[in-house]
Amino acid sequence: MSDTAPALPIHRSAGPPAAPPEADAIPGLDFRVEESTQTRRLVRAEIPAAVFEESLQVEFRKIRRKARVSGFRRGKAPKALIEQRYFEEARDPACRTLLLRATRVLLRELDLEPIATPSWTLRETVRGRPLVAEVVFDLYPALGEIVFDGIEITVARREVSEAEIVETLDEIARRQAKPGPLGDRGLRDADLVTGVLEETDLAGAEPPRATEEVRLQVGTGAYHPGLHEALQGAAVGDTVVATAHFGEDSPDPERAGKTFRVQFTVQAAATAVSPPIDDDLARSVGANSLLALRGDIRDRLRKEAARADRREVEQKMMAALLEKNPVEAPAPLIDAELEARLQALANTLTRRGVDLENAGVDWQKQAAELRPAAESAVRAGILLDTLAEQQGLEPGAERIEKRLRDIAEREKQTVAKVRAALDEGRMRALVAEMRREQTLRFLEERTKVETAA
Repeated sequence: MSDTAPALPIHRSAGPPAAPPEADAIPGLDFRVEESTQTRRLVRAEIPAAVFEESLQVEFRKIRRKARVSGFRRGKAPKALIEQRYFEEARDPACRTLLLRATRVLLRELDLEPIATPSWTLRETVRGRPLVAEVVFDLYPALGEIVFDGIEITVARREVSEAEIVETLDEIARRQAKPGPLGDRGLRDADLVTGVLEETDLAGAEPPRATEEVRLQVGTGAYHPGLHEALQGAAVGDTVVATAHFGEDSPDPERAGKTFRVQFTVQAAATAVSPPIDDDLARSVGANSLLALRGDIRDRLRKEAARADRREVEQKMMAALLEKNPVEAPAPLIDAELEARLQALANTLTRRGVDLENAGVDWQKQAAELRPAAESAVRAGILLDTLAEQQGLEPGAERIEKRLRDIAEREKQTVAKVRAALDEGRMRALVAEMRREQTLRFLEERTKVETAA
């Protein structure tokens, strides 16, 4: 599914735990809707002073039974003293109890089904006056009929070229490269160099330091691009000098925000000698021949191109659908989607061997960059789920069973083990994902897709 489609299934959840209406009743409860949008209600609620005082007295009695007050036996301290000394301790649970009741009443009165636990802010908690609070309900947007007719998109179909196959073969050969002599020439990109790296902090905050046997491949930018520029044309025995400034967002926490005068003394150098692109190279990577390897590469590139084409179709199709059907994205769903994307990023970095604790990743910056995509994904998911419901689109038992067999084959497990590993939540997420895939196919069948010239 495209990047506009959400990684998380969307579920509508209840608010506070249900209770009989008569148990929640609050005589004289007054409320008014202060703000109303497609996905949010902000309600100002006032609970009469007498009801607030009654709830306080319940808490004062609990405190009085347990409190130890100097000069009095437990449970015998004067009521007035308890109320004066323990007002804040009684106020918080009293407010919490009343607001939970009031929230349930408001949900019933306003006929709302929040997607997350409502949040409230206390505005006035003075004894003898009404308890005043603002309650926020985040809602799944109620949409009318989804308009999907007349969508037209233009995409650029990708073709696998001979140049791409040759480039892939060159990359395979480069990965098999071995060190070879430079001859009389100086260093250039792709050469391998070993030397001593000396750093001097230009701010004078740290003493100079030297690191022995530093290995670099020229042109990769490792450590700092400025050093690689200085190494161009150097020979064994030369010492090159560069200025290396590391930004505050540098992934190297030891050097972030600092500027160094760098000296690098070349101790050894070699060129990377790639093997010839022939049958021997093909056999080294598991192919029977160079011809077979070229065929494998072509097939893989075609599959990648087809996936890229599919992503482009889905992205443009969803963009057109969102334009025809504006929808707000509820904040809790955006936050959940953003958290999932950040976790996916963390998992990717971990698989690449990055130490997340010491890598200096600016997670706030990453969150800011990922938030727009997360919001688009949630909006797209809402439209897809609503359209699926309106059109009666469901994957069906046979398709679900086939998906389980595909998962089992991919993970080299039995279908029974795959099914056992899927708890209710994971199975629901799998079905939701399949339903959205089915809805995307439904849309594509009704979308005019043209290929760019």
